[in-house]
Amino acid sequence: MATKSMFDTKDRLSQQTDYTSVLIEANRDELVLIDYLTRTGIKGIAAGKDWTRETEAKSAQKVGIKRIAEGNDWDKATSVETNHIIKSMLEIAQSEGWRVTEESEILDHGRLPTIRASDAIEDDAFKLMLGIERVIGSAQECVDHTSTATVTKTRGLGCWLQPGAHSVLDFEEQHRPAAELSTEGTTEITQAQLEAIMEQAYAKARHRLNLTAFVGIGLKRTISGFLNAVQTVSGYESTLRRSIDADARGIVNIVDFMEFPTGRVQTVLIPVPFADTATLDETAQSKDGGLFLELERFGLEWVQRVTHRDMSDKLNLGGGRRGYHRAMYRVNCQDASGSFRVVRTAGG
Repeated sequence: MATKSMFDTKDRLSQQTDYTSVLIEANRDELVLIDYLTRTGIKGIAAGKDWTRETEAKSAQKVGIKRIAEGNDWDKATSVETNHIIKSMLEIAQSEGWRVTEESEILDHGRLPTIRASDAIEDDAFKLMLGIERVIGSAQECVDHTSTATVTKTRGLGCWLQPGAHSVLDFEEQHRPAAELSTEGTTEITQAQLEAIMEQAYAKARHRLNLTAFVGIGLKRTISGFLNAVQTVSGYESTLRRSIDADARGIVNIVDFMEFPTGRVQTVLIPVPFADTATLDETAQSKDGGLFLELERFGLEWVQRVTHRDMSDKLNLGGGRRGYHRAMYRVNCQDASGSFRVVRTAGG
């Protein structure tokens, strides 16, 4: 990002009430899931003011044929398959807040590192969005709204891709992933394993897949290593396949797109998938984990976008200007049957 653009962002941040889009644009490499799900995921049906979003999903496909004998009349005893409801829960997020002391503003470029309110506001807002990004990519289970004292939570993508039943706001088995790809210890996934799990997802979703895979750096490297995997045949020398960039005279060893009979996969590197649901720090899963999504089936819904609350005129006893940020959001799912996750377990 050019220096001028960053300064423009800071200047605008001190004036805007809602600058969520500005922050995403300035930090696309770190707010990857927010960027993708806001632009390409399923959209909210209407203004979402309820705690839960109810997304309607089609029930199982039925074969539409009846075998009848000659002369049979139409049978009026027809049945109607009801659609299934998948519920998403709203989460309220609040930043730790920012403060600029009166002394730092008076000194201006003095010894104190933070001297501009706009800088402090930007940093506080970005930290909040970074936390939301990590919640979205985590395996956090949702918490239902039961009272005004309840701390509600949205369901992270890592949990949406859980193949088993959910303890809260469960949904029909036919809309859950068919399975997950799990490796043990230091064992890396293979191309054959990835093709096998895609075949399971293809069979359950009943259509060819178009997946966007949000992966950690270890899994990204492993997938790029598929380029070098060569099947050896007895009696023949094995070879190493690499792509050579003739212009740069360098070796290119990266895989961004894969095409299989069951579908297509685009891999996107994200800094921290499967973050710790409490601290939002990296976990043992982060490096080698991955979220393989039918992106059009998921979406990020903002009920309240990242909004600044200036508290400078409240309880200010000389400490300086201060404020914080709030947001209300949820991760929506329409159907997870064509998606899956890649995880690594201990041992092995």
